[in-house]
Amino acid sequence: NVSEGRDKASIDAIANEADSVSGASVLHVDSNPDANRTVYTIAGDSKAVEESVFRLARESIRLIDMRSQKGEHSRLGAVDVIPFVPLQGVTLQEATQCALRLGSRLYEELSVPVYWYEACATEAQRKSLPKVRGRGYQFLSERYQKKTLLPDLGAVSFNEKSGASIVGARDILIAFNINLSTDDAAIAQKIAERLRGSGWLERSERGKVRHAGLLPDVRAIGWYMETYKCAQVSTNILNYSTSSLFDVFEACKRIAAEYEVLVRGSELIGMLPERALLDVAFNIDLGSESPIVERLEGAVEYLGLRSVGGFKIEERVLEPRLSALETASP
Repeated sequence: NVSEGRDKASIDAIANEADSVSGASVLHVDSNPDANRTVYTIAGDSKAVEESVFRLARESIRLIDMRSQKGEHSRLGAVDVIPFVPLQGVTLQEATQCALRLGSRLYEELSVPVYWYEACATEAQRKSLPKVRGRGYQFLSERYQKKTLLPDLGAVSFNEKSGASIVGARDILIAFNINLSTDDAAIAQKIAERLRGSGWLERSERGKVRHAGLLPDVRAIGWYMETYKCAQVSTNILNYSTSSLFDVFEACKRIAAEYEVLVRGSELIGMLPERALLDVAFNIDLGSESPIVERLEGAVEYLGLRSVGGFKIEERVLEPRLSALETASP
């Protein structure tokens, strides 16, 4: 996750660096100018992926100056987050070792402070990405001044130009945004609070009370996207087996209706596993007797994944892209 989503020349230069390593391939590049952020999906042999990500980071750090970078999406540095995700023939423990080696290189060779998160976290309170990122780059210098929540690597000096990177290993996460028929970000935020597992805080004369949200393993925020001229509920689905795309989409529709707002399709950031779409197909009665392509297509249409742009199954679903990689390998 790189903090540049507007300058195509920079976005392409970073992708080219990442794609210059034999044994690793950039599967997808997803940029958003309002978030001012690009998600690069890279797959391949673990050592090759490590080198590919290092080159991506080196080019990002050369091109991006956080002192002038602004966007809707919270971020901590030029290369905001680097998650290593085991896909085929790799364990989470092995992915963790990749992350630790890569993070050490970022600090030792590029002088970028590093936070470990998820499987690499050094303590429980640092496992969660939102807790590590906190209020973002704008308040990173304050951490150094107050000596609180300092990076795991590089706790002595603040890198003003590049910020810090958050590096770790985790299972698959689906970044799924739902478009609303309103431009009111406050409504989107209210919906997000009720959706997400962590819920929301209510302040009263008696103090603070936390209310639980509807869906476990879901993080969500609400914002306005100028490019789409609508508010969005932006979600991260941490475990699509416990909280599926269908669950998130339907719950969002129900809550939005209480605010007299409609859901107008959705948006996927990056890629997702085939099974996540097949679950949607099952829930809309496209059973296993239908050809798999029809089921996937039906799920895409139901979720409105083409409402703000093109969506090609062969480009956005992991399994076809990984199969193509294996076929192309010598």
